[in-house]
Amino acid sequence: QAGNDVYLPSSKTQTLTVEKAMLTVTAGNQTKIYGSENPELTFEYDGFVNNEDVSVINTSPTASTTATEASAVGDYDIVLSDGIDNNYDFNYVSGTLTIEKAPQTINFTTTGDKTLQDSSSTSDLTVIFTLLEGDGVISGNQLTVNSTGTFRIEASQAGNDNYLAATAVELSFEVFPDMEDQTISFSKISEKVYGDVFTLDATASSNLEVSYSVLS
Repeated sequence: QAGNDVYLPSSKTQTLTVEKAMLTVTAGNQTKIYGSENPELTFEYDGFVNNEDVSVINTSPTASTTATEASAVGDYDIVLSDGIDNNYDFNYVSGTLTIEKAPQTINFTTTGDKTLQDSSSTSDLTVIFTLLEGDGVISGNQLTVNSTGTFRIEASQAGNDNYLAATAVELSFEVFPDMEDQTISFSKISEKVYGDVFTLDATASSNLEVSYSVLS
């Protein structure tokens, strides 16, 4: 105070402490499929003053998670750390990375000997085979055929903790009799004259009846 005719000048000093403003930094929740790479981890700020924005931050926080490409299905924390600034402190709010079950498909074929060995799921989990039609027995990936006719087989995979159940796939095929070769022995016919009656002498190795026809 500068004083006047009665009072001498006077002054008093005080200390003003300006504390850092508080920024709330919130990690964004993320989702991914089992076996896939982690998505980009993001976060948002709330609490800037004086019309400032993220460009004034000296060192931005980092987001991290313990989840990897091989991590099982479940929820994993996304944590924030390491932010540094001259004018702001950081209040970190964690997010969640949710790993969901992966889909799978079945490739279903048979080989000529009716082995189901070429059938598999994209998850590499064991495929289960069920005989829906036909007289046979399935053991593992081997089909034993007991008769001829139509066969229908279903391939399925129920999934596990990390994979969804696969859509079941059906395969149909026909089993025909195992035909054996046969030969015909046909005795040479001697020269005949008009009006002759004679016996044709032909036999099949199968002992089945032989039929005859005149070609010319």
